[in-house]
Order: sequence, then structure tokens, then C-alpha cells
Amino acid sequence: AAGGLLNLLRAGDWHSTGLSCFAVARVTDTAAQRNLIAKWDTTGTLREYSWSVTATDFAEIRLYIESTDHPSFRTTNAAVTQGSWRTFGTSVTDVAGGATAAAGMVMYENGAVVASTGTEDAAFTTIENTTSVTWIGAQSATPANFFAGSIALILLSASALSASQHFQLSQVSRRFFG
Repeated sequence: AAGGLLNLLRAGDWHSTGLSCFAVARVTDTAAQRNLIAKWDTTGTLREYSWSVTATDFAEIRLYIESTDHPSFRTTNAAVTQGSWRTFGTSVTDVAGGATAAAGMVMYENGAVVASTGTEDAAFTTIENTTSVTWIGAQSATPANFFAGSIALILLSASALSASQHFQLSQVSRRFFG
């Protein structure tokens, strides 16, 4: 579903304060990209951010500057745990961009920081506020990159949550989902 409150979280809302995403999900093993949340159209003309599990089972947060066609992203070094309820999170502190934007991205699983690798682009400047709709469990309305598995909770924050806050969210959530 999209629209309404989801469109309140646009680049202008978190440009200077960062962005955090948190999810309780059970990832199904499949050889396809599985989007948790995205403000990204599949036609490739209004991309802003995408948080997904890649076709090779790694979690990834991707920011994009549409007008100059430059991404900055971070991918976990190990595949995510699949088949059981887990908490996943990411925080982005350096939304101002620049050659080291990916250094300001952190990935979490079950409340713990996980090793990840950033991919920098020296031409990455700053996030733009596109007119794309924000999608939960998909990248767009077309049958592409739908989330395979179950999503019980998605939380978006227009600030970069700390490691302690991710841990606390994970602990509370795991009381309900194991």
C-alpha cells in the first residue's frame, strides 16, 4: 500500500537528520530481489531509496540521485538468515552525500551491527525528493521485486537511530515474534 502518511517521509524530511528503517520479517529463500521498502520506480526515472534483500540474499540499502544518475549503497558481507522471524535495520547518517556517503550507512540484524561493505560514488551529492510513491514489500505496483516471505512490522524514522535504539527495538519486537 502506498500514499498518505508514507509520502510524508521524503528526502526533504530526512535530508539533514538521517534516515532509519527497521523491520520484523521472515525472509524466504528465492533467487530474486525482495524489497522491504522503497521509494523507487522500476522505470528508472524516479529513484530515491531502496532497502531490500538482494537476489543473492544480502541486505542492501541504496540511495540514488536521479538527476545525475549516481548511487551510493551498503551491502551486508554475509547472507541474511532466512526462514525464521528476524529483525532487520539500517541507519543512514550521511545523507548530504559526497564521496563517502556509504560510510554513513549501518546495517543491523537482530539488533546487532553486521559487517557490510559500502560502494561509494564520488559524484553522489545529495538525495533528491522524487515524486515516486513509497512502497512496503515492493519496488512498484508492477510484479517486480515483491517481498518473498512475511513482513510483520516496518518502522521509518526521519533520524538516524543509534545502535542502542536498534537493539532496543529488536528486543521488544522479538518478544512477539521470537
